[in-house]
Amino acid sequence: MIHLDMSQNKFSNSFLYMNYYLIIEMLEYGNLLVTMVYLNLLLLCWQGSEAIYGKGIKQLPLSIGLQTKLEKLLAHCEFENLPESIKILPRLRHLDLRGCRKLQSLPVLPSLLKTLDASDCISLKTVTFPSANLQMLKENKKMVAFWNCLKLDEPSLQAIGLNAHINMMNFALKHVSTFVHDYDSQATYVYPGNSVPEWLKYRTTGDSLTVDLSFTKQHSFDHLDFIVGFIVPEIALQGSILRFNIAIGEGEGDNIQVYLGRTSHGIQFDHVYLMCNQNLSHSLRNRFKNQSTLEIRITMESGTLTSEYVPLKQLKGFGISPINTSQDNLLADDFTTRVLIASALLIVCGTLWARRVGII
Repeated sequence: MIHLDMSQNKFSNSFLYMNYYLIIEMLEYGNLLVTMVYLNLLLLCWQGSEAIYGKGIKQLPLSIGLQTKLEKLLAHCEFENLPESIKILPRLRHLDLRGCRKLQSLPVLPSLLKTLDASDCISLKTVTFPSANLQMLKENKKMVAFWNCLKLDEPSLQAIGLNAHINMMNFALKHVSTFVHDYDSQATYVYPGNSVPEWLKYRTTGDSLTVDLSFTKQHSFDHLDFIVGFIVPEIALQGSILRFNIAIGEGEGDNIQVYLGRTSHGIQFDHVYLMCNQNLSHSLRNRFKNQSTLEIRITMESGTLTSEYVPLKQLKGFGISPINTSQDNLLADDFTTRVLIASALLIVCGTLWARRVGII
């Protein structure tokens, strides 16, 4: 296996100081076929004292689709688009395109992709997903970020919203279906937007709301997960972390802090930030067992480059949806969510069965 890392112009397996253009030529003519697991095209150049990333890297070759063992691709470059052959990479799990300022479109990506970071792709206009929603139901993305992608057209934003809905549901259902709770596990999905998604059952335009689960049967609380969505306002400060302070219950209640990543640049315009955090879900489950109606209040802070946290102005809204796989107590109101739950459950159960009998 070969590790190709252009950030320092050096490679494992004694490939030292290789030129990027030689790598592209080797890719084109098949000299690196089925051997590459990790490719970092973060070609580092210097202009005076300023680091310039990805300078001169204009495109990936069409033959990138032949890299059947490629798992991770970092490409902070000057691409305007990616070759459509990227969708056939069977093992690609992580795609990092941060700061590809000339990138205008994203093709259909591999269905098993786990992370996609397109933050600060300021020219990005179109994002394409599989034409059949059933294909999207097989996805299991754990982190997707479209910070500051403000040129996305309306069809792409609608498709991103649907993809976010599907992947967040898949993540939540996977955890409540297997009855295994990894409290450090979470899924996040960020994209430009200024309204709380309508599929979140409880919504507000402020920073507090009341969640009533009095109709939920007591035995069902152990099988609950929660998806939360925030509207993050414009933030001029640079930083890398957002801290959400979540108060559960009346008075001081239980206070939980959730730390979520953000673009290191300023956040332009409002963004929808969806999250399914297992530690938060665990706390909510325990509280709802004892009290079926709870008030939830949220404040937000931004971590600065000096590791301090600065309080931010009031959230422009947030929402929360309890997710329950119990057939006698589906908590989803809208038809789309019910269909997603039923379809995703079939896929999750089918995958678990296949693993148990040794098919996959």
